[in-house]
Amino acid sequence: MRKRYLLLSVLVAIGFVATYYSQAIPSDIYPMGSYQLTCDNIVVENNSLTANCETINGAYKLTTLSNLPVCLNSITRDGDIGNIDGALMCLPDLP
Repeated sequence: MRKRYLLLSVLVAIGFVATYYSQAIPSDIYPMGSYQLTCDNIVVENNSLTANCETINGAYKLTTLSNLPVCLNSITRDGDIGNIDGALMCLPDLP
């Protein structure tokens, strides 16, 4: 009986750890930006940023921001990569 409880406890612990690590994606591997608040499944590949982003009506759509290095070079102080109605947008620093 004790072996069953021990086995069950171990399986539950493994489940919690697996769930945590499958959802815990460090945000520092993605470019900073407010888009992270309303976008998921974020991928950086081939100088592009792709994500599923929420629209105004609550639906999600796949969107890509091309030329990511150019965008990042234009954001040094108060610029942002944002989600504008389901579209990733580069919002460079204001002059």
